[in-house]
Amino acid sequence: MDVSRLSATDAATATAELQDVYSSGPINEIGLRNALRNPDFVLLVARKEDAAAGYLHGALIDRVDGGQMLLVYDIEVADSHRRQGVGTALVSAARHIARESGASETWLVTESDNEEAMALYEKLGGKRFAAVGYEWREG
Repeated sequence: MDVSRLSATDAATATAELQDVYSSGPINEIGLRNALRNPDFVLLVARKEDAAAGYLHGALIDRVDGGQMLLVYDIEVADSHRRQGVGTALVSAARHIARESGASETWLVTESDNEEAMALYEKLGGKRFAAVGYEWREG
């Protein structure tokens, strides 16, 4: 398995490649390219046998105390590749990027009923914290 961080030059091929894994709708190539131009945007793709097995995306965020953190927005692993180390590889690679960038912490959230994901994150040393999320749809 190979995990790589994508850049803006990867947008065209990544749009088609990730569509098989991304479950939230169609990926917009222009939107993806614009996101990838931001040096703080993190998009990792795990490939097995030259096909996308999963992805992780997030952003490095500057904090008002002068520190930096990595906020992971989304992790998705193709059904056919679950429980094969893809999630572990993606989280490990993201944490490596965070450390290399000087971030002091990595955060991610998941739905409270996503037992498989929570078990993985705890196995990888993540500490569960209590939080309540809110969402606004702006259009």
